[in-house]
Amino acid sequence: MDDNLLLAINTTTTWWLNENDSTSQDVNQSILASTADPAFVRFRDESRFWVQRVLLPIIATIGVFGNGVTILVLTRRGMRSSTNAYLTALAIADLVYLLCVFWLSLRHYPHVKEDVSLSNFYAYTWPYSLWLTDATSKYDAYLILPYLITEHWPSQWELAEWYRRNLVNYLECDL
Repeated sequence: MDDNLLLAINTTTTWWLNENDSTSQDVNQSILASTADPAFVRFRDESRFWVQRVLLPIIATIGVFGNGVTILVLTRRGMRSSTNAYLTALAIADLVYLLCVFWLSLRHYPHVKEDVSLSNFYAYTWPYSLWLTDATSKYDAYLILPYLITEHWPSQWELAEWYRRNLVNYLECDL
């Protein structure tokens, strides 16, 4: 194979793995040999395995299923209301967030780094997934604030009625 082509493939597939990345095996091995306690390294590697390769896919799968069911139920004709519209938008944002977080976590799987075509596709979609993850994580907060204001903040007429009712009750008790 041509050396320039091989160099181009290596630079395009590994741009998202810099030398300071904790997923790079060479860096992990040099840190292991030089500074870390073997018990700590074993604990770190096992906890990374359980969190990144076991818990995250399970949580993402349950979340995608739950948000999908929520979207299906809340978009039925009989379920249309302003509250359900907010909840549907929240479920869509959570669904996109979970899918993107799972996609970003694939960098910890060795077959993503080894397969050139998959690695190229991952490298191409990684910045978009990162942007979508950040956008949808903030979108939840921006979506909840208008809902709380419109649905739970009393209007000036409701406040005036409350004060009038309580003032009348207070005055009647004193007389």
